[in-house]
Amino acid sequence: MNEPSASHSPSPITDAEAILDEISHRAELELQSQPLPTQVNLVKQTRRLFDHYSKRGTATSLHNAISRYFKPKTEDNAELTFYPPLPPDYTPPAPDPKDSRMVDDESKSLVRGMPFYVDRKLHIRPNVKLPEGFLEGIDRIFRIYQAQAEAMLRHHCEKYGEEAIFRVGVRSLILSRSEMLFANPFGLDPETRLFYLQVYEKHPDLNIAEQRLLARAGRVQVDVVEAFWEHMTHIRSNYLAMRTVIAARELRKQRQYREFVKQLTEEHRLKAEKQKREEEQKKREQERKKRERDEIIRRRRQFQILPGAQHGFPRPG
Repeated sequence: MNEPSASHSPSPITDAEAILDEISHRAELELQSQPLPTQVNLVKQTRRLFDHYSKRGTATSLHNAISRYFKPKTEDNAELTFYPPLPPDYTPPAPDPKDSRMVDDESKSLVRGMPFYVDRKLHIRPNVKLPEGFLEGIDRIFRIYQAQAEAMLRHHCEKYGEEAIFRVGVRSLILSRSEMLFANPFGLDPETRLFYLQVYEKHPDLNIAEQRLLARAGRVQVDVVEAFWEHMTHIRSNYLAMRTVIAARELRKQRQYREFVKQLTEEHRLKAEKQKREEEQKKREQERKKRERDEIIRRRRQFQILPGAQHGFPRPG
């Protein structure tokens, strides 16, 4: 009598190994479909898991570790992506300018054509008595600022094109200069304030040693110099943006000039080579004609034929 064969049910270890093989195969396929830098990054990140498994781990622990590694980090089961985390100080690039951020052709003429006004509002208390001619003097100063702004705007538009940033930048510069007429938030005397303003226009960035030197020259604290520079940088942000645009335009003009000089030099070189080839060809043609004449003279001398005896007459003795 045959004994009934016992059913071989798979053990938990066999199930874990089968699942591990399936996960390994899926991971291998996923790894091969990624770019080479991503493959290298994944190998580096998962090396610790397999090192732990080879030393003291089990198939179940490796299965759990790989499952945790490939498990999506979000709760909505988002697709797994293999991108390294960005550093904390990473700043994404600015998007390209859209149509709403650009100046259309119809508005470009308004950049230079619109009147330029230095907008300043003066709040005078009713009980304050102004000296005679005070407002007329302020008006003359503002007219000078307005003339400077129009001249700068006209120069920039003629040289670099009619862009709205030029009008905004010139306005920021003129308003920052006129602000010093009525406001003194740092308690500086007029001479020191004018001196700091002139230094800022030439050196907008200062190090600690330069700040200490300016503080000693103005007999103020270093914090006052630092606050003055920060304030000027804030109110002149549009002007600094305009300076950046001008620097970019100048760089592009320099590149265009270098390309033009290079092209002109190349054309001059090609023209010189062509002229040299023509001269060499002309020289070879002259040498060929000279050789032909010499050959004719040699043959004539060989057969004793004079230039006048071309009809077969014998040479007189």
